[in-house]
Amino acid sequence: MNPVNPNKFNKSRAIATSTAFTKRVLVPRLRFGLRRLPQPAKNTINAAFRSIKDWNRYYAPRGEMDRNLRRQLIEEFSQEISKLDGILDRDLSHWRQ
Repeated sequence: MNPVNPNKFNKSRAIATSTAFTKRVLVPRLRFGLRRLPQPAKNTINAAFRSIKDWNRYYAPRGEMDRNLRRQLIEEFSQEISKLDGILDRDLSHWRQ
């Protein structure tokens, strides 16, 4: 299962800023000219932006949660986990470990 919110970072802040600026500022100002482009050309432009963003991104493993914080969270949400356990009729005891 893929993480919903992976721990991702940009390799280059300059590339991330320039692609965001281009998409946010320049592209809307060029809308009139872009409207005249055929759809395959627009798809190619969008794919290029996606490729640049993907190339500029890297994923890092998450660090371990602090033991005290984990213990506090388990204590605080233990009753809710038990209720959800009953509602779903599933064993959620691994959430309390």
